[in-house]
Amino acid sequence: MPKIHGGYYLKARCVQNSTISTAPPHVREIWDWILREVNHKEGNSSGRVIARGECVRTYESILEGLKWKVGYRTERYSRSQCETAMKVLTREGMITTTKTTRGMVIKVVNYDKFQTPSNYENHNEIKTRTTREPQQSHTINKNDKNVKNDKNDKKDIKLHQKVDYLLNIPKKDINEFIGKFNVTEEIVKEKGEKFYYYCLSKGKDKGKDAYKNFKAALRNALSDFGKKLPEDVEMAKRIKATQEKSNISSPQAKELINKMKA
Repeated sequence: MPKIHGGYYLKARCVQNSTISTAPPHVREIWDWILREVNHKEGNSSGRVIARGECVRTYESILEGLKWKVGYRTERYSRSQCETAMKVLTREGMITTTKTTRGMVIKVVNYDKFQTPSNYENHNEIKTRTTREPQQSHTINKNDKNVKNDKNDKKDIKLHQKVDYLLNIPKKDINEFIGKFNVTEEIVKEKGEKFYYYCLSKGKDKGKDAYKNFKAALRNALSDFGKKLPEDVEMAKRIKATQEKSNISSPQAKELINKMKA
């Protein structure tokens, strides 16, 4: 069986008996994020020695690291939620923090105890080699010696960053699409979101089948959509004639009339 790239970190089951198990979701998620981020071995950052179980981070980097997607929107926890979580984790004796000019040094208390596999009672009771001798890396930030795999991972990351364009279309591109294809901003974002999930479902977000330029691909999708506009224009003409006779007004009618005028 091939090795899993990136190493691992451990979470003891006894955490279920601690206060953190009933803490709000953002507190539990920030705790998990810290476990992933701290060093698995001593390192150096800007001339400062960062010990095993420590990392230097800011509140902004924590919030950035925990952002998530809702459709084409990017959501984040608030600064106050992050500060509250850090206070809870400090109060419970799970971390300590020390301010620096670059942020704060976050230290996981008892890191060696909980991140050393041999400290767990069942570690040596399993007879098979794969479970008896797990991969000798204690966090996910271990440098992989396999350069080829590392390059492939970086390539996949770049492709995912490209497909994310479909959910975070720059305003200047939206304006370009509106002017070129006579569509609304809502249509551009809706098409981008649908195209994003299409790429994921078809595996076109990575590998050899991925689109090289997602802006160009979205442009083609909007171009196909724009071919249906003449029908809308004809409908707008009929609606306008009806409005002039009955003085009826609706947002949908106004939108179609604006398409006709454009």
